[in-house]
Amino acid sequence: MAVESRVDRLETWAGPGQVEALSTSLTALRADLATFHREMHARLGTIESDVGTLKSDVGTLKSDVGTLKSDVGTLKSDVGTLKSDVSTLKSDVSTLKSDVSTLKSDVADLKSDVADLKSDVADLKAGMAEVLRRLPPPPADR
Repeated sequence: MAVESRVDRLETWAGPGQVEALSTSLTALRADLATFHREMHARLGTIESDVGTLKSDVGTLKSDVGTLKSDVGTLKSDVGTLKSDVSTLKSDVSTLKSDVSTLKSDVADLKSDVADLKSDVADLKAGMAEVLRRLPPPPADR
């Protein structure tokens, strides 16, 4: 609070009651200034305490951010490894798909060959049955 805000008009002549009025005004001004000083001193103590707390919190925050940066670095490295592994896996799956396609074709050929083989075995059985039928009967016991 400035002195100027407490003085509306400054009289330069000293008439009756002027000295007492000035004395009362100065006493009130000093009391207000003392109260203001105490309030500001109390608030300054609170502010200093808050600043100390903030410094501590910022120190903790810096430490946490450092840990977080380290963890993010590790995570980035892990993601890079994962990307590489996924790329390798894609390549392996593509090769596997190609191999399965070839295997399907080979199995289809094998099925066809087995069907042909069954047919040939059936023909052989029929042929052998005919051969055995044409053979003379076994000799009787001597």
